[in-house]
Amino acid sequence: MTRRLAALATVTLLFLACADEPTVLSPGPHVGTYVLQTVGGGPLPRTVYMFGVTIVGGEIELLADRTYRGSIDWMRRGANPHTEVLSGQYTIRGDALEFGEGAHRWAGSFSGDLLTVTRYDIVYGYGR
Repeated sequence: MTRRLAALATVTLLFLACADEPTVLSPGPHVGTYVLQTVGGGPLPRTVYMFGVTIVGGEIELLADRTYRGSIDWMRRGANPHTEVLSGQYTIRGDALEFGEGAHRWAGSFSGDLLTVTRYDIVYGYGR
């Protein structure tokens, strides 16, 4: 009986280890700091009318432990500047990047040293 349980446990562990999970590449060459250069295809500062704000700067840092941190600096007309702090986890599959978890996900992609991120239907362009 003990031998049967051990065999069953071994088969179960092998099955779980070989489950059909997506291949996730290590962050490798993409790790580093990217500085915000464009918003919606135009240079900074850039007014985003759907939010009524002007984005004036920002950056995002991809860390080797698959977390990110960063900020977006923006202001409303006649108001003090504001910094939105960004942080969380990311996943890389090839040149595609996904930030966040659950319902709060946004996508990105790499092209050389350029990182393009789409967040709330706005395209942000970052460079090293």
